[in-house]
Amino acid sequence: MITEQAVRPTCRSLVRRLAVAAAAFGTLALPLATAGPAQAATKDVHVFYYDSDDLGNAQYHVEFRGTVSPDGGSGYIVRGELDASCASGAATRQSVSLGYGSNHGAWEYKSFWCDDTPQQLNFRANRKSWDYVDFKVGATSRVFNLYAYGDKATYVIDDYPGK
Repeated sequence: MITEQAVRPTCRSLVRRLAVAAAAFGTLALPLATAGPAQAATKDVHVFYYDSDDLGNAQYHVEFRGTVSPDGGSGYIVRGELDASCASGAATRQSVSLGYGSNHGAWEYKSFWCDDTPQQLNFRANRKSWDYVDFKVGATSRVFNLYAYGDKATYVIDDYPGK
């Protein structure tokens, strides 16, 4: 004869069954949850600005070649060389800049006199958490020494951990 006590699990046996099920699930789920940190990579960076006169002669050529790598979820490290050649005969001393920043943030700049390039750069900057990083270069090639810049380039240096 089967009694109600034999059919209905006791509190202790129910706890044991749940513990066994949780351990089995944990064994399966653990490798998924600890797949490792977000994929981080050092990326080669190449941005440039080029301006010529009406005859096609180069007036300004500014170039940054280097690398960008993540430094945690809210930082990055930039290493490389900023080089430039600027038009001769300008009434004032010309300057060049490397613009950099978080894809969804404000631009920051490292600026130098054109005739003081090439410049070796090695610095850390902040970004919004897990954001991409943008770069551009330019020169004071416009009227009243206003800056003009080349195209912006965006670099994905790591994957958001939730992806």
